[in-house]
Amino acid sequence: MRNLLELFEEVCDALHEAGVDPGMLLEQDVKSRLSAADIRVCGAYQPNYPLAANISHLKTLPHESNPDESVVWVTLSTAPHDLNPYAPGDAFDTGW
Repeated sequence: MRNLLELFEEVCDALHEAGVDPGMLLEQDVKSRLSAADIRVCGAYQPNYPLAANISHLKTLPHESNPDESVVWVTLSTAPHDLNPYAPGDAFDTGW
């Protein structure tokens, strides 16, 4: 399980790579928001047989064994209609 801070840092890195300043985005800058809205995000799962999925939403729920701890769930839905249903293996490469 990843922690939310690590994931947020990766999102910020991905935004920078796409030419979007996350700080401006958080400040509700219109140009940054429009640029970020043009970036598609898909899910990839099962590294041995990689499948692609649209990300439906995020949901924070209590941990089932420890209700004082929160877990953020990424809910996946169907495969993207205009992309290959098999995710590229490079999606699992954690090296930058």
